[in-house]
Amino acid sequence: MGCCHGGRVGGTDGQDPNLIIDVEKVLADDTWDMFRVSFSKFQRRFLKRKQFKIEVPMNYFNFEEVSQAKVTLRDCPQGIDVSGAPGPKKSKLEKKPMPYRDQTNPGHIGLETEFNNDTDEQQTYTFQFEKTRTAAVEVSYQKGYSIGAKANFSIGLPPVFGDGSVGFEVEKQLQVTKASGERFEETLKTSATSNIVVTKRSKYTASVIMEERNMMADFKITVRMTMPAQKAPIYIKDVKTGDTVFVRTVRNLPRLFRTFKDVRRVPDTGENEGRDRLDAVDFSIEGIIQGVQLSSHRINLYSHPKPDEKPEVKSKETVGDLLGDLAADDGAVRDNNVG
Repeated sequence: MGCCHGGRVGGTDGQDPNLIIDVEKVLADDTWDMFRVSFSKFQRRFLKRKQFKIEVPMNYFNFEEVSQAKVTLRDCPQGIDVSGAPGPKKSKLEKKPMPYRDQTNPGHIGLETEFNNDTDEQQTYTFQFEKTRTAAVEVSYQKGYSIGAKANFSIGLPPVFGDGSVGFEVEKQLQVTKASGERFEETLKTSATSNIVVTKRSKYTASVIMEERNMMADFKITVRMTMPAQKAPIYIKDVKTGDTVFVRTVRNLPRLFRTFKDVRRVPDTGENEGRDRLDAVDFSIEGIIQGVQLSSHRINLYSHPKPDEKPEVKSKETVGDLLGDLAADDGAVRDNNVG
């Protein structure tokens, strides 16, 4: 299946608002600058950063999503039949399934079984189907923050329907933990079984349609960095001895990130209303989601001539520990009479 593609950039240079801000590095660099100015100009000539280790205890900082991720779907062409087949194939043998990809809707993958009774007696066949599908989406972000090589935010992924529209509810939650981007795989197992009664000199066709959609979307989310204790210590230690030689206490987050124009101050709503909070800043995270989403399946039954009774097909889909049952009376089975 064809796929949409997108790129990613990253970095920590505060002068470029499109790059990712390494929060840990910003804190460490600013602390090193404060440490250096405590020495005379002559002493600084012999001061080498590699002689020291800067420890930034991140447990003094909290990161919280303060806005739900806004996901905007891009136009994304759906897949094509990589085999070049001209359309659905039917088996000439009884109960032999043939896979195909619907050319009128490349987002559909089908499996069709034909039960052909050439005898003068009624025949009963067993229809069984089982298939495991795997798909993946990748999340990368081009603007925001990181903690070293790590990230910490989540995205609520909405469902993408067959017409390309996006649902309002959250279908799955993606927890992003890597600054370089992350891949999320989904496995869906579909199974069905039924007894198909085929009258003399007639046939029954059972087809299973499974939907999958290529998707590419932009997302935007706001994450707030705070200091619950209103302050946070940062330590500089001598590499050789392990001794702590400098302790810096952070009390003003906006000052630390003042050179990053996309880091926003947070208004104080408490006793200091009208001022900005010193213990909080907001980061705007923007990135791309791309990959394939698996949708549910449906089973179609076609008969010629029209049967006296419609067989019931029970099917189920399993996603991890989630199990759902579908039966004929809830729309999982459609009986179409032709001829």
